[in-house]
Amino acid sequence: MGDGLGIRRVIANRDSEISSLKTQRDEYKDKLSGATPDQAAQRVSALEIRIRELDPKPQRHLTEDQKKKLVDGLTKLAVDIPQIAVFAEAAREPARFAVEFMDVFKKAGISPLGPISTILNFVSETGILVGLIDPEKPSELANKYIEVLRSAGLEIGTTKWQMVIPTPSKNIDFDLYVCGY
Repeated sequence: MGDGLGIRRVIANRDSEISSLKTQRDEYKDKLSGATPDQAAQRVSALEIRIRELDPKPQRHLTEDQKKKLVDGLTKLAVDIPQIAVFAEAAREPARFAVEFMDVFKKAGISPLGPISTILNFVSETGILVGLIDPEKPSELANKYIEVLRSAGLEIGTTKWQMVIPTPSKNIDFDLYVCGY
């Protein structure tokens, strides 16, 4: 119930911001009557871009086909991957999306640990990443894992993994990191 109230507040705040920016844009349009047409167009265009940036992005979901491909591919690796750490950027959407991956791991016979809330190493980190202890020399198992993720149609990047969570297997030199986009 509290979650619904929070969502309504976020929507109300966003609607208020959009309304304020639209009012500001309209006032600029009125004030720009003395500006050159190019100057006026640039100012209005900049405000319209700011308004579009406030529109919420759609939530990501794994499709049924992606889930099936992931379960099929990961099941073949489950003997070598008894447990995997799943990190999610400290935000609602990445954490929710990470839970979908955790369900897939469970169905494939891999015990997921997480989602572990974390912050980005770099602001350029977005999307779905595989954290690697050594991104320059991923293990054969890490490469197979990445290939399974990509074979499901997922765009996968890599990042340096600090291995803050010890894994039960010394062969695991990777994790899953779900960032915002």
